[in-house]
Amino acid sequence: MAVSLQPWISVLHRVGCLILVVAGTLILTGCASSDPRFAPRYGEHRIGEITVVVLDEGAVNFACQMRSPRPRVRYEGCYIPREQTIISNNDVGVLLHELKHALESDWKH
Repeated sequence: MAVSLQPWISVLHRVGCLILVVAGTLILTGCASSDPRFAPRYGEHRIGEITVVVLDEGAVNFACQMRSPRPRVRYEGCYIPREQTIISNNDVGVLLHELKHALESDWKH
């Protein structure tokens, strides 16, 4: 009685491919997240008297709208003088823009 191995070989091939894809994904994401240059720097930081809060984009808009409501504006960052706080997304250009507001109180767009 001969047993066909063809169905088992097909299953093993699919499982092997799946394992390779998962392992490759873990290796690539593990390498990216272990290097701090590539990781998002979310959180709260201090620059002298100024607090800088870095959030994801949706949270930035919500936090800025709560402090300075403008229904037709989509905030990428904001500076709240009374709190001496900058709220920014993870973008250097936005952060520099808000720092300019914080450091030069008379600066306007």
